[in-house]
Amino acid sequence: MTSDIIDDEIISFLSLEGPADQTALSLEKILSEWSLAYPAGPLGSFLSVNMKIKGLNAHDREFLGILAASVDCWGGFNYHSAQHHLEVFIIAMALSRNDRHLRPLLAIAAVAHDYEYHPDEAAIAVPFRQELRSAEFVTSMMDIMYRQESPTPEAVRTVILSTYPGARKALKAGYGAWRDRLKDGNPGVKMDFSRDVYRASCLLADADIADSIGLSGPWSRMKAALLAYEQGVAFMRPEDTIGFFEHVVGDAFLTDEAEALFGHNLRRNSQEAITAARAALLEKSRRDAAMQRAADRTEIVT
Repeated sequence: MTSDIIDDEIISFLSLEGPADQTALSLEKILSEWSLAYPAGPLGSFLSVNMKIKGLNAHDREFLGILAASVDCWGGFNYHSAQHHLEVFIIAMALSRNDRHLRPLLAIAAVAHDYEYHPDEAAIAVPFRQELRSAEFVTSMMDIMYRQESPTPEAVRTVILSTYPGARKALKAGYGAWRDRLKDGNPGVKMDFSRDVYRASCLLADADIADSIGLSGPWSRMKAALLAYEQGVAFMRPEDTIGFFEHVVGDAFLTDEAEALFGHNLRRNSQEAITAARAALLEKSRRDAAMQRAADRTEIVT
């Protein structure tokens, strides 16, 4: 498939015409084919040439093209990559059909929200540290190159900080809990706690999760494999999988828009992953018990 055809499909998809389940499948098809069309630089190619999304003006497109080119040069890792940023960007634009005034803020935050992610730090990371560094990368570029008053660096910083997995529960609890969680976790950091920024934070957090587990079962398993490989293991630990789905993701999206498009997939993929993880834990327990019995018999014989 040529890039022109894919571009047309993406623009068509962003109108969100048709049933939700068909839209979700259409999105997965587009994302899969896009990685084949632009294997070396998906984000910069799309944003610098084909930005026709309503709500983004020429100045937004110019800055996003520069920002995306930087992300392409960075490349990223197996899961947290330029491709992931592209996918989250497209999903965020789709979810914001009724919030077009938030699209410049969402687009800027989505394009580089994991720019300073490092797998070696993931297991011991200080809360918000990687998100804050990613935000500072983006806002430093805004200070130099962004020629509009809105969105502000404070708004972009706040939305990126809200993608920290530990902030999702606060987002779900409501505006006050979200504000307090970010304030407590980022003392002295300049942020924007307006209602629009809260809404944008919910949309981007949902887009981020949807790219991981909001599409088909094979897509979700592929993403899990990429994340495991990125962390240097063959498979995610079952207890980590259960913790992620039960304590981070939960049983529903934050926004009605994401729930309508991807809610069914989230619950199906979550249930399948948790069931498999619990079966793996049970099998491990059985093996450990068998090994202990064998060790006990050896001691008796000797």
